Amino acid sequence: MKQLISICIWFFLACMIAPSAQASRTAPMPKFEHEVIVYAPDQNPEKAVHDAILKGAQRNNWNLLSDNGGTLRLSLVVRDKHTIVVDVRILGNAVAVDYVSSINMAYEKNAQPMSGTADHCHITNSCDKRVGEVIHPNYGRWVANLLKVARKAALH
Repeated sequence: MKQLISICIWFFLACMIAPSAQASRTAPMPKFEHEVIVYAPDQNPEKAVHDAILKGAQRNNWNLLSDNGGTLRLSLVVRDKHTIVVDVRILGNAVAVDYVSSINMAYEKNAQPMSGTADHCHITNSCDKRVGEVIHPNYGRWVANLLKVARKAALH
């Protein structure tokens, strides 16, 4: 009987811990809305940015899915486990990166707040109880790295 109670207690604790472990694998969706790529005035900054993004994508193993001139659709597959698809919109000498889709990245729209925030919202009655979009924390790192390499490529 003691063994059965012990198993039940361990099962209960495992169930309580599992959701928080999943929540720690997400982060608020980072926004990349006006990321300058070409710093020096250029005769054609759109072409310079376009070429720099393509070079950065190639160097970081991103795949070009489509190119309509003003928007590049790129995908990244990491360890055959995670896939992200983004649109890179060219805005003169800068870009905006928009999330399109993902596989195995724990993306969620209108996610619930992390523990602690709900109480603040309830007490102050001053904020929405949803935090918006969340995704695997590496999404932001991978997109930021693409932009970093593109900036370096623009200098050469």
